[in-house]
Amino acid sequence: MNAIERILREFCNEVGIADADTVVSTSEIVVDGLTVAMLASDEEGDGLTLFAELGSPDESGREGAYRRLLEANFLWRGTGGGVLGIHPGTGTVGLCARIDLDGLDGKLLADIANRFITVAQYWQSALHAEAPVDGGGPPSMEMMHMLRG
Repeated sequence: MNAIERILREFCNEVGIADADTVVSTSEIVVDGLTVAMLASDEEGDGLTLFAELGSPDESGREGAYRRLLEANFLWRGTGGGVLGIHPGTGTVGLCARIDLDGLDGKLLADIANRFITVAQYWQSALHAEAPVDGGGPPSMEMMHMLRG
């Protein structure tokens, strides 16, 4: 069992997912309709990337949505260390974050994933809003210490 598989199994145990085999084989979880991929970051296997596809902004609010995404990426102020981007082929927006495996276990991944999902859900809603959701900014992920550039 490699490190990522071990961490994913610990994660499943921590959050109460009974079918760890499926999570390990698909590298995905679904929370409230949001699919989050948990993938090896590179061939060396020393990182884990979280990724969620958030959809596309409404045509009428696209310019404002793109501006908010760019502002959120500036010094990671609205992403907690993750990165928002636009898929060049589809135009859909995604949120991703890379986590160093050093010191990562299932409990810490559960905490990071929970924060990542909260931020992803915020931006999924914000893509279709004319102004920031609930009049405020995105919640903090506070996981900068775990991310690598």
